[in-house]
Amino acid sequence: MSRIGSSAIKVPDGVQVELSGQELKAKGKMGELSLMFCSEV
Repeated sequence: MSRIGSSAIKVPDGVQVELSGQELKAKGKMGELSLMFCSEV
């Protein structure tokens, strides 16, 4: 694995992150984002 792929992601205060299967959701005071990952990732 690459070095950047093994480093932690900093999540700002007030942001909730949820990983469910292949879907990643981030919710904060400015709205919500959702991203679906391919099964190969």
